[in-house]
Amino acid sequence: MKGKHINYCLDCGTKNCYNRRLGPKTKDCFGIDYKDEVRLNPAETALISKANSATQKAFKRRINDNFAINWLIGFVKDFFGDKATVGVASCLGTVEKARGVIKILEREGMKTALVTCKLGGLTIDAVNRDGKPYKHPGCNPVAQAKIFNKLNVPVVILVGLCIGHDMIFIKHCKSYIIPFATKVPVGYGAI
Repeated sequence: MKGKHINYCLDCGTKNCYNRRLGPKTKDCFGIDYKDEVRLNPAETALISKANSATQKAFKRRINDNFAINWLIGFVKDFFGDKATVGVASCLGTVEKARGVIKILEREGMKTALVTCKLGGLTIDAVNRDGKPYKHPGCNPVAQAKIFNKLNVPVVILVGLCIGHDMIFIKHCKSYIIPFATKVPVGYGAI
């Protein structure tokens, strides 16, 4: 027997929550079955409105030819302000890409704090392509998050953390987090 799933949005296909042409739904909709979770308090509504406004302004800002960077920097400046210190969490293998983001943030007048992953002296047991075991320095996303918590930065941009390490970082960090680029195992440092 197949288990009941709750992929209402996947099964719906109408996008009625966006276009509202079909009238109110009566069943199998998160808006009905999770009405308390969908209803927002005034602070939550204001936060989303602020994010929407910052997103719209960011679309119009042109810092350079890279749309993603324009959107990121524009959003951060409009949402957090020009004087906010922006955290950047990066894998050591993608630190040059992180430095590129930092350079643009700082050129726009923002302060930054970079914390890379190989801190704390963790050692990982691994196996190379030939099947031989070896040890190498391990990533420490929990320590990265704790450092940003101690620095009390309002936002952290993730640039090139490994899949899984980003998840652990997000779980432990108290700041707002913008996942900007995830490292994939195509080649060390590939984004």
